[in-house]
Amino acid sequence: MANVVNKTTAEFRRSVNTPDYDPIEWIINPDLSSVKSVDKKYWKVKGDTVVEMTKEEKGLVDNQYKPTPIACPECKHTWTPKG
Repeated sequence: MANVVNKTTAEFRRSVNTPDYDPIEWIINPDLSSVKSVDKKYWKVKGDTVVEMTKEEKGLVDNQYKPTPIACPECKHTWTPKG
């Protein structure tokens, strides 16, 4: 059993059957020591290494998940939906 990280998406899978994962597409048992305290959404793959995104890259990720405020058509009051 191994842990794997997808080289394209940085998807992390724990305790998988190693033969099911092609090393061309997956990093098998990656060294995650440099990202152990980093939220997984801020991981990226550089070569065969998992690294932390730059501040600019993190900003792009955060903006993808930022909810858009909604305006009431009658009173123009705005609110931001949660989740």
